[in-house]
Amino acid sequence: ETSIFFGGYRISGVSVPDAEEHSDSSWTSPRPLTRDSSYGVVSQIPQPTTAQLEAAGSNYPEAIRDKFLQLPENRPEVLPKTAEKIKEDYNPQTAYEAARSIERYLIRDGGFTYSLDVNYNRGDKAIERFLGEDKKGFCTQFASSMVLLTRELGVPSRLVYGATTGKEVESNQYLVTGSNIHTWVEVYFPEIGWYPFEPTPGFSIPSAMEANAPRPDPLITQVGVLPASPSTVQTQQPSKPPTPEKEESSTEARESVASPEPAAPYAYVLSLVLLLALLIAAVPLIKKLLAVRGRPDDLYQDLTARLRDILPPNRARATIADSPALTPTERLLLLADLAGAKAKPFRDFAWAYSESLYAPDPHLNVIDAYHRAIREYEKLPRWKRALGAFNPASLLLRGRWVLAAYRTRFGKILRRRRD
Repeated sequence: ETSIFFGGYRISGVSVPDAEEHSDSSWTSPRPLTRDSSYGVVSQIPQPTTAQLEAAGSNYPEAIRDKFLQLPENRPEVLPKTAEKIKEDYNPQTAYEAARSIERYLIRDGGFTYSLDVNYNRGDKAIERFLGEDKKGFCTQFASSMVLLTRELGVPSRLVYGATTGKEVESNQYLVTGSNIHTWVEVYFPEIGWYPFEPTPGFSIPSAMEANAPRPDPLITQVGVLPASPSTVQTQQPSKPPTPEKEESSTEARESVASPEPAAPYAYVLSLVLLLALLIAAVPLIKKLLAVRGRPDDLYQDLTARLRDILPPNRARATIADSPALTPTERLLLLADLAGAKAKPFRDFAWAYSESLYAPDPHLNVIDAYHRAIREYEKLPRWKRALGAFNPASLLLRGRWVLAAYRTRFGKILRRRRD
């Protein structure tokens, strides 16, 4: 249920009577839109040319200048330092060149890595750590940094929260879910208006918008496909003809490789197989032990682990469920949808679990909600549940979270000691 209308880009008209347009370009319905609701929208797709964007100038309206060049007074030093570095390295002459330079720095040249496995506990320190020592994050950190950097360079910009195009389920019909939620940047150009930029590695704005002003970067990949980190991109140089001495040494190397080492003893191989079998057999037992205490957090971890472990390892959307940016409700609903289970029992449990975390006097019964979700989970095919029981993926992921938490805590202690 929602009151927000979704469109291809900036919506200029909606078929629902009394629909309201807001100052941030969003449109809402006077009545909630429920399942099977339908509506029509007309969207304006900006298609300026590179020449138009270059020539737009900086004669910004007062309202734009006042609101979209604001910067916090207590911003970290790394922000103006990074902006100055970009200015020196790229020497942008126009607002458009400045925006493209920042985009390129964040995507390719700055050594940043796209990762959902980050934990910025303090929001006021996230950008400082992201641009400083960590250089790792997801769309929120990349887009927020670009907005602040463009404003440092005197270019009006704003953070945009929306969704990517989703999955085409039928011809001209797309399914957009919570996993498609995304954040990007819009920069203002006089006489043109707001134009989108995508500073997150592996994502791009729709090709229709870039038709006349393509992004000049060879490392851009398809929407949602994560590229290798800049440190792993290598340029292969053509090999020179070897000298006679090198040829001889390489021949000796080939001869030495040609004589294999003796095979490992049979008993050694057998012990490895037995050890592997014991480890696999221990997986479901460890999972039960982690949930046996019955605390709300243990039950939540158990449910998410059950759903996560029955999914194929190459399921791209499944990795999105590991993002720390998701709420418990978003994570459980996404996993239930991917697993093919009914959403209601998992939504009920998520509400009960969230209430146990934040309500001073919780009324919902977490254990009852957990058992209802388990009954829905047990309706899934038995073979799928059996494979999930022996899949150690959720245990490994939980171990990574624990290590990340300790690493973050240890890093804070070291920083305090340095200070």
